Amino acid sequence: METRRQSATRASLNVYANVTGNTGSNSWSGHRTATGIGSLSDIKIGYSNLRSAHPEEVGAGSITMKAAIEYPPGTYTTVRWGGANSKVLAPGDLALSDPINLTIPEDTYFQVHSNVVGAAWSEALIPPRAANNEGVQRGTTTDRTQNPSGMTIANGSVALVPNLIIGRQVTAKRSAIILGDSVSMGILETVPAEYLGFQAIALGNAMGWVQAAQPSIAAYEFGGVPGFTGTDALRMKVMTVGATDCIESLGQNDVADGTPLTLAEIQQGKVYIWYQLQARGIRVWATTITPKSNSSDSFATQANMSPAARQGPGGTRVALNAWIRAGAPLLNGVAVADATSGAIYAGDAGHPVKGWFEIADLVEVNTSGAFTRDTGIWKLSYLATSDGLGTHPNTAGATAMAAGIDVNTILA
Repeated sequence: METRRQSATRASLNVYANVTGNTGSNSWSGHRTATGIGSLSDIKIGYSNLRSAHPEEVGAGSITMKAAIEYPPGTYTTVRWGGANSKVLAPGDLALSDPINLTIPEDTYFQVHSNVVGAAWSEALIPPRAANNEGVQRGTTTDRTQNPSGMTIANGSVALVPNLIIGRQVTAKRSAIILGDSVSMGILETVPAEYLGFQAIALGNAMGWVQAAQPSIAAYEFGGVPGFTGTDALRMKVMTVGATDCIESLGQNDVADGTPLTLAEIQQGKVYIWYQLQARGIRVWATTITPKSNSSDSFATQANMSPAARQGPGGTRVALNAWIRAGAPLLNGVAVADATSGAIYAGDAGHPVKGWFEIADLVEVNTSGAFTRDTGIWKLSYLATSDGLGTHPNTAGATAMAAGIDVNTILA
């Protein structure tokens, strides 16, 4: 069993398929070691030939990976697998590197340079930042892991990055999985911010983490709801390596994507995920779910906003959040109403959830803009309006949401 922990920021599962016709790609991605760990050593880098899609997909064909760590600046350490400087990954494979003979102090920036060759692979929403000499080069099989010549150093939107950066810590510290949908990914926040998504903003580099969120994903896709297709076993396998905790924020797409899930089915999907994580020794922290809003004037004014279907008073999202706020009561592994005789609650022995964080209250208002619970209406100044969906926070909104996550509670 792997005892190293996720110890740096900005590792991510693969999300976006590469541009059709590319035969290879290079990326230089920036990461930061967690604070309070003393230093990071005996490092392993992990890549998979898996797309964390909707639902998950294995790769279309085999890919060949090469990588190097740049630390200190200008010094390159080759990443090896079984002593070789490259690794072929068949569709669905996860490959952890050999331990790397390198020690990086806590709270220190470093880069991972990744090279992939193959017919198809996937990338992550971890935007390169030109200010830190990060970038990508697509459409070439030339290995640039130790030679920046030809690299495009520029702000970007997606890049190939390690799925995992795990290692030994002088002072052991907790490490997190970020699990959610496009709200958790921060898809409409300002690029190139170092951290996108409210969970990542909250965590910063207080601990290592892996971004495992996926646009459009719903809780039922993990396979826990009879009658609904889905299994994210490979995603679960990758994201849980080296993790101790998970901040889980799924449910909006179960409510809003047109699938006729009942409250009980949504609860069942979430509970299934929680127990899957618990079985792997991972503590779960749930969040309340932010709304989806409509507008009669293209989101020009707060007054003309209203809740989308199933989002406001009497709606499924409101009932789901009420259950989470009550501590997600369970009886024999099934969601039940608050005060049900024999029910266990978040934090109780045997319950898969350690605790929960209030997020929805930080962005939900009435049509006058006053913070009001369960309206189904976003605070307009916190809402990204360019897509017209009424779902995604802008940078200000994600920052406000991040304040709802008590990182010190997770670290305790």
